[in-house]
Amino acid sequence: MGYMDDFYTEANIIGHTGSLADNPTVYFADAGIMNPVTRVVNGKNQVMVKFGHITQHHDLPGNIGRETVHEAYSYSISNVSSQAAGYDGPDKLVSQEAIFAQDTTHDLNCDLSKLYQMGDGHLETHTSRNPFNAVTPFTRSRLAPAIKKFPDRKTYQGL
Repeated sequence: MGYMDDFYTEANIIGHTGSLADNPTVYFADAGIMNPVTRVVNGKNQVMVKFGHITQHHDLPGNIGRETVHEAYSYSISNVSSQAAGYDGPDKLVSQEAIFAQDTTHDLNCDLSKLYQMGDGHLETHTSRNPFNAVTPFTRSRLAPAIKKFPDRKTYQGL
């Protein structure tokens, strides 16, 4: 059995970063389609979204494998300018995962002071080295083998 096998499934693949032919990082999210989980946040019921990714290649060996699955009510991933994300060097597109910070701290199990505060009230949880590509029927079948290839949780955890 692998770490969070019930979450890291082919059905939950939402896309990837990096070259499809060269061990891309595979992204997953699940809002509980048939049975959504809700929590009261600031007096309102919010649908919670689980999210995580599998890193297949990285210069740091401890950063390879399944990311800890986190849960928040406002997960997003988008492509942004690398300079806007705070990277030095030539500007290029990179992907950035974010959550809205309003009282989601109890669900993230992390030190929010380590997350980058974005100007719109969101917290950046992870910035990739490459742009995000949404899943298609063709790419889903090419990305799915990462699930079996990397069953273990990373030893390095970003959040």
